[in-house]
Amino acid sequence: MFDVVFAGNDRKGFEKKAKQLGFKGILSIENFGKDQGADIVLINTADIKELRKQLAKSKRKYKMIIVLGSTDEINRTSIESNQIDVLLSPEYSRRQDFMHYRNSGLNQVLCKAASKNNIAIGISLNEFKRAGDEKEKAMKLGRIMQNIRLCSKYKTKILLASFSETPEQMVSASDLRDFGLAIGMSTKQAQESLKTAGKRV
Repeated sequence: MFDVVFAGNDRKGFEKKAKQLGFKGILSIENFGKDQGADIVLINTADIKELRKQLAKSKRKYKMIIVLGSTDEINRTSIESNQIDVLLSPEYSRRQDFMHYRNSGLNQVLCKAASKNNIAIGISLNEFKRAGDEKEKAMKLGRIMQNIRLCSKYKTKILLASFSETPEQMVSASDLRDFGLAIGMSTKQAQESLKTAGKRV
C-alpha cells in the first residue's frame, strides 16, 4: 500500500512517516507545471482546451495522471479521453445539490465509462478534512457517499489516499481504511482502494 502525498522537497520525511504508519511508501504528487520530479501529476482546470493541452504535456512524463473534479464537461471529457488514471473528487467545486439527488459530479454514464476505461475515482481525506463548517462537511460527505454507491453498482475502482501536504497530516493505513468503511465502502472496497495507487504505477 502506498499513500499519495504532496511531498515536494521533503520526500524522505514523508517516506519515513509512511513506514511508521503502515504503508510500503509514498507516491509523490505535484500540481501541473511545478515539475518537482514527482511520480504523479494533478491537473486542475475548468477549461476544456487547457485540460487537453495539459494532458498532452503530461503523457509519458508521469507514472499516473490525476484530474481534479470540476464541471460536468471536465469530468466527462477526462473520463472519456482515456488518458487519465484517476478522477479525483468529482464532487469538487459543486455548489447546490439537486432536488432529488446529490450534485456529486458522477452519474451512471460516467461510472460505466470509468469502468470501461479503467479509470479510478479518487477520494482525498485531506480535502474532506479541509471542508469548512459542519454543514459543508455533511454536504461533501453525502456527495462522496453517493459516488461510492455509484462506484459499487458499476464496479468502478476507487483510490483512497490522504493527499497530505505535510507528514503530520498523514494517518495510518488502518485509519484510512476505517474512514473508507465509515463513508460506505465495503471491507473489500476499502482494502482495495488503498492498493489502487500502487497498482497503477
